[in-house]
Amino acid sequence: MPGILHPESKMVFKRLDNNNKQEYVVAQILEAIEAGEYRVGDKLPSEMDLCDQIGVSRSSIREALNALRLVGVIETRKGDGTFIASENWRKDSKKESFTVAEIFQHGANTFETLEARRVVEPAVAEFALEMMKEENLSKILDALQNMKKTASKKDSRRWHNENKKFHFAIVETTRNGPLIKYVKSLLDLFTKSDFGVELRKHYLTEEKYVKEAIEVHEAIYEGLKDRDEKKIRNAYSRHFNQVEQQLLGR
Repeated sequence: MPGILHPESKMVFKRLDNNNKQEYVVAQILEAIEAGEYRVGDKLPSEMDLCDQIGVSRSSIREALNALRLVGVIETRKGDGTFIASENWRKDSKKESFTVAEIFQHGANTFETLEARRVVEPAVAEFALEMMKEENLSKILDALQNMKKTASKKDSRRWHNENKKFHFAIVETTRNGPLIKYVKSLLDLFTKSDFGVELRKHYLTEEKYVKEAIEVHEAIYEGLKDRDEKKIRNAYSRHFNQVEQQLLGR
């Protein structure tokens, strides 16, 4: 049950007492390692246990864990959990340790941005149905077809651009300036983060991910074409679940 500590959990983390949520989580984990509470090979508590102990949202925990994962402090083993991978992480040949700020700068609030996209984009797509015309659907379909072409050519830069065009074409259908500006800012924030860069590497290097990514964008398009709100919601849910699993290394 959520909120119940598992047997392997250790009560070594302190609740948040400032506003820098993600950096605070990173600092807590590093302090626990430096104090010897966790050693290489030890398993960290679950995300929910960390939420309870530190008093932050799950997205903040995930931001922190992924920042630590990117610099080699922890590793995720599929189906098994998150483990300490190194007690001596270094940033250069001078053997200087990363500071908390340097570790977290890789995160750029990717998970909080993903949460915002999960809430906003399906609602925007449903709203877009009110204004949807054949030329709008054609623009969305063109982006989808170009995504398929770039996937076959292993062109990650163009894939990324066509992917953005696909989502931009949907929000632009609303003809609502503030919505268009907001969704575009979310997409830019997400894709420019180091986590977003890491995610994009999977687009054309993992066949399974490419196949799933194309299928889910096709499902979004079909939902819009059929003017079926349920199809749209289900497709977006699949899409963001796929992105989340890739970010989590699962």
